[in-house]
Amino acid sequence: MTRLTAKDLNDMAQYATQDELEYLTKLSYELGSWRSFVMIGAGPGVMALALMEGQNKNDPSHLHIIDIDENRLNYTHKHLEAAEAPLWAVHYHHGNSYEVGMSWQGEISLLVVDGDHSYLGVMRDLVAWTPHLKSGGYIFLHDFYERPGGFQGVEEWKLGPVAD
Repeated sequence: MTRLTAKDLNDMAQYATQDELEYLTKLSYELGSWRSFVMIGAGPGVMALALMEGQNKNDPSHLHIIDIDENRLNYTHKHLEAAEAPLWAVHYHHGNSYEVGMSWQGEISLLVVDGDHSYLGVMRDLVAWTPHLKSGGYIFLHDFYERPGGFQGVEEWKLGPVAD
């Protein structure tokens, strides 16, 4: 059985552009010694895989994935497992990203904001999380837009993009 890659998963889930995935993998490699990444929004795990692919498997940075939906966290975990990612370096946080960020302890070097896609949701995440960003750290904002009716769940990843 072949190990799952971010590109493979993205080809199935149509979640990010190839340029975005390559950027995250390269950035993850460059920041590897900084040790702590936070990803708001589990999604199908495409971006988490891209981040983990840029890491030394024996000494990866810790990746914290926050999502309000426990099913999405489980879905991401299964994809990381299929990718043979070092699961001991991945930490799942079930809860509201704003609340988790407001009580967070420690610094982070990379913040990926891909949770609540509303203006208010993105702003709340930035307010909660940017104080934890190390000097010289990065923020990656992914696909900010609002959809009528909001996010419809993991089935969207199987159906492709939703028309406006």
